[in-house]
Amino acid sequence: IMLFGNLHEHSEGSYCWPAGTDGSLHDDYRFALYSEGIDFLGITDHSNMLDETYWRKNLRVADFYNDNEYYIAMPGLEWTLYPPIGYTEIPHGVGHRNVFFPSTAEAKKFIRNKNQIYSEQNPEAADSVKLWTLIRERKIDCIAIPHHIHDKVHPMDWEVRDEEIEPVIELFQCRGNAEYPDCPRVNNVSRHTINDNPKVYADYALREKGYKIGFIASGDHNSIGVGTAVLLVKEKSRKGIIEALRARRCYATTGDKIFLDFKVDDALMGETIPG
Repeated sequence: IMLFGNLHEHSEGSYCWPAGTDGSLHDDYRFALYSEGIDFLGITDHSNMLDETYWRKNLRVADFYNDNEYYIAMPGLEWTLYPPIGYTEIPHGVGHRNVFFPSTAEAKKFIRNKNQIYSEQNPEAADSVKLWTLIRERKIDCIAIPHHIHDKVHPMDWEVRDEEIEPVIELFQCRGNAEYPDCPRVNNVSRHTINDNPKVYADYALREKGYKIGFIASGDHNSIGVGTAVLLVKEKSRKGIIEALRARRCYATTGDKIFLDFKVDDALMGETIPG
């Protein structure tokens, strides 16, 4: 089954976008369903801006809109680690990641206490490596998706990686395309500053580090429809979406609902076969 959707959108619970406020949880889900006509949406408010009350509200609203036959509302949040202002070398474990869960029960494991959802502000998840350790220690069923990896303010540290937890990256979104330096549509919005370090781009992770990575595209703030994640799922459900991402049966478009059928010896994109 081929599904089109967006795995990166914020609500008014994320108050960090100076270009304007995002809508309510209901606004986002309804716009994606009725105006964009996509099959799934993941709202990814920043975990450092969430408390237990809002996180539980977020999950209740996701369950309200979730209907496997018609529309899948993915429980998700964004873990956000910035480097210090004026950095020269990319610090250890920085980057922005959207974390998705196959159920609201799994998502509730991300509650640290009544005032906090686990974020980079906690010692247990202070960098990406600690985040992966936390996920394993708490036995949380989830995946994390790095995004806008080539942003000057939000760079990605490719010197560390967990392929099991992070099988795909968001290659294109409202800020632009992160394939390689000076690639087409590398900068998509005026407020985005391109990183001049070639080690943040996807081609460095693929060619120099040898990582095996799948790709999606999505939106970000006020950007439903800017990028589209296309998934080939075995089952139209939250679990089916997580399984497809782990298997890298996915691709990215700049917004259009493009059908792509690519196989090698009958193996789908993302699969591993003998050379």
